[in-house]
Amino acid sequence: MRKRASPFVVLAAGLAVLGWACGDDASSAPDGGGDDAVVDDGTGEEGTDVPAEDAADVPTDAPGVSVTFIVVERQSDDTNLPLAGVTAAFDAPGGRRTEQVTGADGKVTFDDVVWSSGNAALTAHLDGYAVVSRVDLDEAVVAGAEQVDGAMAVWLSALPEAGDPIAVSGTATGLVDSAHRYIVNIVNAMAGSEWQGPGADAFSVAAPRDGAFTLQGVEAENAELPSGLGYTMTIHRVAHQSVPASGTDLTDVVLDFATNEVALETAVDTSVLLPSRAESRLRTVHARSNVCPSNSAYCTGWATSCDISADGNRIEATLVWTEPAWAEEPITLYAAYGPGYQSASYARVPGWPTAGDRDDVQLLDLPDMVAPPTPSTRHPLSEPFVWTLHDTGVTVAVYLLRDDGVVWSIVPPEDATTATAPALPSTITVEELLGTGVVEGYLFVSRVESITGGELELTAHTQNFVVEP
Repeated sequence: MRKRASPFVVLAAGLAVLGWACGDDASSAPDGGGDDAVVDDGTGEEGTDVPAEDAADVPTDAPGVSVTFIVVERQSDDTNLPLAGVTAAFDAPGGRRTEQVTGADGKVTFDDVVWSSGNAALTAHLDGYAVVSRVDLDEAVVAGAEQVDGAMAVWLSALPEAGDPIAVSGTATGLVDSAHRYIVNIVNAMAGSEWQGPGADAFSVAAPRDGAFTLQGVEAENAELPSGLGYTMTIHRVAHQSVPASGTDLTDVVLDFATNEVALETAVDTSVLLPSRAESRLRTVHARSNVCPSNSAYCTGWATSCDISADGNRIEATLVWTEPAWAEEPITLYAAYGPGYQSASYARVPGWPTAGDRDDVQLLDLPDMVAPPTPSTRHPLSEPFVWTLHDTGVTVAVYLLRDDGVVWSIVPPEDATTATAPALPSTITVEELLGTGVVEGYLFVSRVESITGGELELTAHTQNFVVEP
């Protein structure tokens, strides 16, 4: 799923592709065949690998089977690119660890797997990508997982590269009233920042260095509703001003709202369902809604009114939006935020807004963390993460962050309520991946459903918690 930003909705930081997953001096055969097996003695400390013959014995009363994985990167056109050179560490049922390196086809095969001995885990590492660990694998999970080229697929996601934006600054003209506030952000590009302030003030935003983009200006006034659960917004004028590729900072730009004004579509009233569980925290929190092209850093549509219904059952919104010719795969976004905007649930409905109540769209409930019990509790990396779910049919992952980006995804089977981080492959240490201090993590759940118009993407995440490597 693509990351979609919004001028008025703070999306979950570092949301990564979870399409079964996000992403994660080996002793391996040069051809990736894994003849030189190594295992871990279970201490989790570096340098504790022991010879394979000293590992837990594989039972001889049951035949072992071969399990093949393929490590791929999802491309923008939804094709899968096999990744070569990935170190894949396989913790077989019974505890034996073997490492292999993927070849050009992205595949590794592990032999003599005896499922009656317990569960398995596969952890994949490639420089430049987030680590991914698929944990608590059993025969049914492997058989039911998405297959690519006849093998269980494990997806890696590239770590974000350090941006090298240009600064774009200037003033606005053509406002309906210079006393109004205005917002400036970047659309028709996947990178950029946002500024807002009084009409008399100069703006400054970051924009892509090597590519054209569009400056979006929104002259608007907003206010919180008495309920404390929503807001109103009066939009006076919206402008889209194209900017060619520059490569250097731009100063003294004049964003002309009058000359570059774009029309808004006729407002529609719409709503989606909140979780029906009476105790759900989402029934008494803050709601937001936007309209967002998938190929844009910021959204091009806004709620002029958004609130949670009096009975707590729905998010109700009145939406206006622009439909620029460059927009691709638009979605209508509904969000409900926990206290302090630190946890959230999102529904990404395919297409431009449609009027009426959407009873086919219901937000996921927020999961509850059990271990760690509070966001500030230091949770040792070696101990299980535990949580309570209020939905079924959901993909689950524990994300570990560094520098505000996901660097390790620990992915148990669907609907799991616990996951434990396995040892990393021998090609990277915990210190190299996470540093020497504490890091943040959060639990992310998702589900994709087919509805009229395409695929509905439902996601939710907990508040960040503290993990101690």
